Amino acid sequence: MIKGVLRYGVATLLAVLSAGGTAAERASVNIEEHRESVAPLIEHGGLVKTTKPTPTPTPTPTRTPAPTTATTATQGTLVRAVFAKQIVKREPVDEVTTLSSDMQGVYFFTELEDMAGHTVKHVWEYDGRRVGYTEFKVTAAHWRAWSYRKTPPGTSSTWKVKVLNTAGEVIGEKLLAPKAAP
Repeated sequence: MIKGVLRYGVATLLAVLSAGGTAAERASVNIEEHRESVAPLIEHGGLVKTTKPTPTPTPTPTRTPAPTTATTATQGTLVRAVFAKQIVKREPVDEVTTLSSDMQGVYFFTELEDMAGHTVKHVWEYDGRRVGYTEFKVTAAHWRAWSYRKTPPGTSSTWKVKVLNTAGEVIGEKLLAPKAAP
């Protein structure tokens, strides 16, 4: 076993030394002395003189220009904003257009584009007063998020939800008013 390993070890050494280049040309290696250990390489074309490959220049990376305005960099896009009774499989179900007195709560669903890496807030207002907010960390270019608020019994005031981006800019808002009295 060791003899076979040494034979291929010598053959590999000879192949490297005879593979071209200035150092290999000056080395005094007599392949005939090692014919037995080099034979498998000669038969399979292993002792072929090769040249060193010339390195290819690496292309210089191009830079994309920075956005020209701050609103382009931070604005983002609000694709959809919907009030709904529930969310199923990340989609709003039973869209709510007016608030009825028998509702116990309402979801606010948003679909966002181009806001990966940013934070988005749903700021809830009831009757003109801020009553809370929900913050979301957006981790993809296309993102859906929703928040929920309980509605007071016998609600007769308007709900408003503002959608804010990382810079605190309002990128959308939606109102939910109670049903008009008959």
